[in-house]
Amino acid sequence: MSALARAQQAAPGAATALSVVSAGPTGELGSVAQAAEIRVRFSEPMVPIGRLPEQVSAPFFSVRPAIAGTFRWAGPTILVFTPDPAKALPNATRYVVTIATSATAVSGRRLPQPFAFAFTTPTVHLLRTNWYRQ
Repeated sequence: MSALARAQQAAPGAATALSVVSAGPTGELGSVAQAAEIRVRFSEPMVPIGRLPEQVSAPFFSVRPAIAGTFRWAGPTILVFTPDPAKALPNATRYVVTIATSATAVSGRRLPQPFAFAFTTPTVHLLRTNWYRQ
């Protein structure tokens, strides 16, 4: 029996569930430009291959605090959210992005549980101090 077959038997249903492969940005950002796009990569196609819609809505995607912006698909598995460039993101703000279980792939598979990640726009850092004596 192959290793793949053993893994599928050991975890039934694990291969059938939709998952988030990667998402970003995460952690504390060095510049606001790093938050110019929020990307979520799924384990399987979310839209039909070769038919990427021009108008994209993603009701399963939420950001707290809310950010105005637009969605697009960068291929069948990568959802990209672009914040409105006219409204700059404030510094030192923590954003939590959640992908709800209502996210459904072309195959009909769904996320078994919500997926969340967070990032923080740049905060103030002490770069240098100078000592002097009067």
